[in-house]
Amino acid sequence: MKDLGKKLGTRIKEIRKSRGLSQERLAEKVDISPRYLSRLEVGQQIPSIETLAGLAEALEVKLWELFTFGHDGTVKELRESIRKLVQEGD
Repeated sequence: MKDLGKKLGTRIKEIRKSRGLSQERLAEKVDISPRYLSRLEVGQQIPSIETLAGLAEALEVKLWELFTFGHDGTVKELRESIRKLVQEGD
């Protein structure tokens, strides 16, 4: 369950950043504290279904999209992996 919490938190953070939202702004839109959002994003807490629904609405995604863990790791790590693969192919 802890691994799921971390993956979910990472996904929320990725979407938040892609939308150009600060933690403070997203927390305000969802009516939660920025500290609580921070704890969600690092996987220290698991949100309720109501909070998940609020996050999905505020981030303008479907609820299931919060659980699409297309890769393990951050976007930066994914880019680095892609860069390495391209270099090895040259």
